[in-house]
Amino acid sequence: MSPPRYHLSLAYYVHYLPEQLRPFQVPVVRPRMTHLRCGLCNSVELGDTEKPLHQCSNCYTCFHLDCVAQLRVYELTERDTRLVYGCPSCGTPWLTPQHSAEERGQPTSPGKIENRVDSRILYQYQRNEQNDYVCTVRKSDGKPCGVTAALWDAFAAHHACQHESWR
Repeated sequence: MSPPRYHLSLAYYVHYLPEQLRPFQVPVVRPRMTHLRCGLCNSVELGDTEKPLHQCSNCYTCFHLDCVAQLRVYELTERDTRLVYGCPSCGTPWLTPQHSAEERGQPTSPGKIENRVDSRILYQYQRNEQNDYVCTVRKSDGKPCGVTAALWDAFAAHHACQHESWR
């Protein structure tokens, strides 16, 4: 069995409550340089591409967000290991898109449909009164999925297992 391609803290932080995890989270940002390599697939970004690199603001390692998403999906489906949304290199949890908007002072209104794009993945959800994520992907019968998750990681894992056919 091959060793994990990620820092083991990503599996450890899954057990934290959101308010416990928040002090450890850092933003993931677009690097200001080109010719950087993805820490997972090892491909080089030469500039504006369809798969831009993002950089951990803790260790400055770069990753394609879809490589991180694929790693998380693989670990969940093949090894039954949940990983928090974070840096595979240093194990630091990253801020979710919701937290990043709050940090920038952008309003986040519960109940409003928000589509979040994580590279190739389109997440469709609403926020309810408790600020949980409610899946709004339409099933074959035309009705919304309706699965509710308190944490972004749980919502993303549900979406990966139930609604993504690209893996």
